[in-house]
Amino acid sequence: MAPEPGESLASWIDRLGADMRCPPGLVADDLGLRVVPGAVQRPLSLLFGITGTDEQKAAVQAATGVSAEVFDGMHLSAYDGTVLDLSDLAEDKVSVQRVWFREWALFTTSRACPACLAESGGVWMLWWRLAAAAVCPVHRLILSSHCPGCGLELRRGTERNQGIPPRELLVEPTRCANRTRNRMCGYRLTELPRVPAGEDICAAQLAYLDAAQGRPRPVADRRVDAAEWGWAFRIVCGLVRFVGQNIELPAVVPAAAAQALVEDARRRGGVSSRRLPGYRTKPRSALLATALLGFAGRVLAAGCDDELVEAMRPFGAAVVTGPGAAGCAPLWRWRMPPLVKMAVRAVFPAPMARWSRVGGHVPLPAGVDLSASRTPRRGRTAAASSRPGPGGCLEFRHLPRLVAEADYQELIEPWLRTPPGWSGRRYGALALARLCGARTWPQAGLALAWADGRATAVAEYVCEFAADPAGFWQAVTALAGRLQERGPIDYDRRRQALSTLVSIDGSVWRPVFAEYGGRLMPAGCRAAAVWLWTMLTCDELGDAPALVDPGWSTVSLKSRLRTCRNLSVWLPDALADKLLRFGQALLESHGVR
Repeated sequence: MAPEPGESLASWIDRLGADMRCPPGLVADDLGLRVVPGAVQRPLSLLFGITGTDEQKAAVQAATGVSAEVFDGMHLSAYDGTVLDLSDLAEDKVSVQRVWFREWALFTTSRACPACLAESGGVWMLWWRLAAAAVCPVHRLILSSHCPGCGLELRRGTERNQGIPPRELLVEPTRCANRTRNRMCGYRLTELPRVPAGEDICAAQLAYLDAAQGRPRPVADRRVDAAEWGWAFRIVCGLVRFVGQNIELPAVVPAAAAQALVEDARRRGGVSSRRLPGYRTKPRSALLATALLGFAGRVLAAGCDDELVEAMRPFGAAVVTGPGAAGCAPLWRWRMPPLVKMAVRAVFPAPMARWSRVGGHVPLPAGVDLSASRTPRRGRTAAASSRPGPGGCLEFRHLPRLVAEADYQELIEPWLRTPPGWSGRRYGALALARLCGARTWPQAGLALAWADGRATAVAEYVCEFAADPAGFWQAVTALAGRLQERGPIDYDRRRQALSTLVSIDGSVWRPVFAEYGGRLMPAGCRAAAVWLWTMLTCDELGDAPALVDPGWSTVSLKSRLRTCRNLSVWLPDALADKLLRFGQALLESHGVR
């Protein structure tokens, strides 16, 4: 049985096994693909289905008459140098894992068109193993990624030996054949759901397949090679995922595919999003790939620069207006093909270098001589840095290191496209220091007695979120006026007065907590002291004396921080007021306001 044109190696072996009534794993042995004699768990090469060796080509040709050229054409290496880059692939786990996570290919699974499987009797096409495989241009159907019977990705095999042909069970090419809990899933794949796809989506899929075969189409009337075309495709898809559900997809994208993009964005917006792969990694489902293909295909099909920019315009609108898309600092570090970069900058110009776009708008009161500003220099103490700046109202010692949450939400947050949370409150404190005379962000950090480099990192990150620098500084000026109206607070003296606050008296406060349904344990006493410190000094949680006290050092820092945050979330307003009155009395006992 000869392989069909465009068929994958695993599909051919499965069909040989079905024809011979022999498990496909044993068929692979007979073809000379077994590379570890006697091995049971991993008898095949790590590169099975990805690339073949000269020995394997010779063995297969001797056993079946299939030429080396045809044998190569059944491996993913057929797309090397076009939409895939397998140049650094070697037969070791480190190399395979690096390529596995980087390249847009399904190395151990596949997607499938149920109509194609029904017509061909179980021929699985090689291009179905590309991560951008989304729709079947022949039948105009969205490909399937997962088996409804077992819920696993198609042709996954087992959890331990993914993509390895079984050595003990027969595999019917038109059935699922995934193995879970010592049984084989027998779902008939010709009955997979058939979701129709539009003509434009199919045309975009054909354009991608042309590039994969080394025949890329021009982009904006410019000739590009296949590798650059594939690079541009991945970058545009990454930009779509970057803005997520806020982007307006073309009308040709099916509703189910658009919903897959929404779910992908929700996953990334959750608490565990930092553990997810990057935006430019391969889509794990055909529906998500369809949504990305619908947008990227339209962009790369542009006939001129104007059409290219127009196709990218929904991305620019999503970046500007989307609630979760405005943190663009990572975006401008992406390497992009020149054409894509031109279009991106046309619809959303990059901000000015580093923090100058915000720092350049620092307001100065009338009649102030900037050369007379008293800014802290490296090596000066916090006390020496607390002289009045050109603001004339507040001194550095009157500035919080962390803007109060209520003030931040009311005044500062509306001027940031996406609320950066704690970083935004830190940035507000730095801005107050700039308003009071610090000439640069690093000098503002010194004025607040921050560690070297911290102010620079905060400023570089948050300044990208400022939608209107002039409006932002108006808000900071209003905040400075509010602090002045309340009466300047010497935060340096407060920190000194509360430096010994490492716990509250449990015997006194335990009955008070019980009135509100709380159970005060020793750790809770220390967490309450941490909360008081942060509220009265407007300082960072990590700088609280109670948190670093040796008496609490037997507990991991992660556990201590979790205890403090849990108390902060639970604390009723009435109980918080009592704690604050206690803290104020403690300050007054030290002669501090």
